[in-house]
Formats: sequence, structure tokens, C-alpha cells
Amino acid sequence: MNPLELFVAQPGTESELSLALTARNFIPEFAGPWDKQDVLSFQASGERPVYLNLSLLQGMLKPMANYRSRVLARSTEPSFSIESWNVTWEKSNGQSVRFEGRFEAGAPVLHPAIFMKNKGATSELEIKADGQDITQALARGTFPLAPVKILGGQFSTTKSVLEFFGKE
Repeated sequence: MNPLELFVAQPGTESELSLALTARNFIPEFAGPWDKQDVLSFQASGERPVYLNLSLLQGMLKPMANYRSRVLARSTEPSFSIESWNVTWEKSNGQSVRFEGRFEAGAPVLHPAIFMKNKGATSELEIKADGQDITQALARGTFPLAPVKILGGQFSTTKSVLEFFGKE
């Protein structure tokens, strides 16, 4: 994996900025047995839950939050605020997965959506969480994803995310 790129981006309004971290040429590596205290659970309709280890994402979010609070907060520019973040993993074959969230009380909080881009695709696919109790699910560390229908067929979001991270 090449060095990480950390930058400040402008997602929408002029007064709000986003802290973005991109890992290019991402190669997933097996990091030992999964700890269910440290996973998101992906569950498509009719499938059993599949667990994705979030140690890598959590390891990236802590320094981002520290950078925001210790470095950017001291900036002499009071006209902007950094309230959102995103972490993107890009493979050399063009696939990417992006997680987004906001900073709440100085801590990074995950949004209930994932953005995927497959080989040859011109735009990202937003995969929204499925279920009524999203807030409670995120607090427990679970994240149910629904399958997406594309061009009359069904696209397994669970399978695609797991394949990206090297899990069959």
C-alpha cells in the first residue's frame, strides 16, 4: 500500500470542510481471527450475518480525530469548520470502498452508508443500510446492508464488500 493521503476537502457549503484520508493501491491482509467486538455485521435479506473486521478503519479514524482537534483547531482561520470525514481504500484495479461520517463531540461517527466503485464503473454506488434501528445497530457495532437491484438483477452488497477486503 502506498503512503496515505490526508487532505481537507470542500463537500458542499463554503464554511464546512471535510477531512479525507485515501489509501491508494490498497491490498487487504488477513490480520488474525476476528473479534466480534470489533466488527460491522453485513446482512443482506435472506442471508446470515457476515462480519467485517473494522480494526483498519478504527485505526485510521483515531489519528484523523487527533489531527482535527490538535492541529486544525489551532488554525488562525475561524471562518471554517471540519465536521465530516471520509476514508477511501482504492485498489490498483480501480475498485474502491469509501466510508463517510461526521465528528460528534470531537469523536468520529460512521454514517449508515458505504460507497463502492467497481472496475470500469464511472461513478460510485451508494449502499444504504437496511433496517429500522440503524442508530442502535451502529452503537452495537453492526451495520445491516440490503442487496441492491441493478438492471433487473440483484447485486449482493455483502458479497461485494467482503470480496473487496479479501474475504470470500
